[in-house]
Amino acid sequence: MILKDKIQIDRPRVVVWSYLRSPARMKEWDPKIRAVVPVSWGEPAEGYRYRVRFNMKGRESNFLAEFLEYQEPAKLLVHL
Repeated sequence: MILKDKIQIDRPRVVVWSYLRSPARMKEWDPKIRAVVPVSWGEPAEGYRYRVRFNMKGRESNFLAEFLEYQEPAKLLVHL
């Protein structure tokens, strides 16, 4: 299954990117996220991995996520 989404955010690019490059900050803007645990060490780049736990429709789901493309501050492709 491939899900794609595109949104327009009315904030400076540097502010938006600070949230995208740090998976731990996802909990600040997505109430469905219960936990984010880094798997990789160091600065985010292609290949950076982390685990994320979502609560969707009353059920928790765990995913391993990986940055497949990382082009700061223009493009981030995440595989769950």
